[in-house]
Amino acid sequence: MLFADKVRMLRTRRGLTQQDLAKVIGVSSRTIQNYELGNSMPKKRQTVQRIADYFNVPVSSLLGTEDFYIFDQPAGEPKTDAEKARALMNEVSALFAGGKLSMADRNLMIRTMTELYLEACSAAGPKQPPKRTRKPRTKRT
Repeated sequence: MLFADKVRMLRTRRGLTQQDLAKVIGVSSRTIQNYELGNSMPKKRQTVQRIADYFNVPVSSLLGTEDFYIFDQPAGEPKTDAEKARALMNEVSALFAGGKLSMADRNLMIRTMTELYLEACSAAGPKQPPKRTRKPRTKRT
């Protein structure tokens, strides 16, 4: 179950409207609507914590393995996707080289990363063909 489904289920079980929940956790009702539609996730750790506290559930139950989520970015961390990918690859390399991961954990990590990559590719849909460009003119002599 995704974060969106979990928030909607918890809210409706309590008999709350989106507006009610928004007031309790300090966001707009449009934000709650976007959470429940899966269009966005909370940008701040405190927001997730307020939701979890209100419904008396652990944060980990809201953010399960189905959700890809990055909390607030600490200062000095990579900002672009390419920088993030390089940093992740460096960490993974270090884990494999000197870490104490079992072979089963290593295989699970690689399988999970591959699944995430394939899901992202399929969600992106087919690539658009490149726009046609004119060939550069050559000088005639």
